[in-house]
Amino acid sequence: TTHPKHIVAVGCRVQNKRDETLLVDGLRRGWLFPGDQIEEDKDLIKAVDGELLEATGVLIDVNPLVGISTNIKSLP
Repeated sequence: TTHPKHIVAVGCRVQNKRDETLLVDGLRRGWLFPGDQIEEDKDLIKAVDGELLEATGVLIDVNPLVGISTNIKSLP
């Protein structure tokens, strides 16, 4: 089995006018911001829109992209 060397994932924080934050129940990791891994060639902002809609049914306009992070681990 070939393991990917670089996994791209997106997530977003959605907050309403009452300062409530939308979270989804990640079955293995508890409550999280909505998001997931994406295909390598997908636009990041469009991916956030799609993942949020799929996970919650909420449609938003993501603008702007505010952060990118990395978590480097050695592969087996």
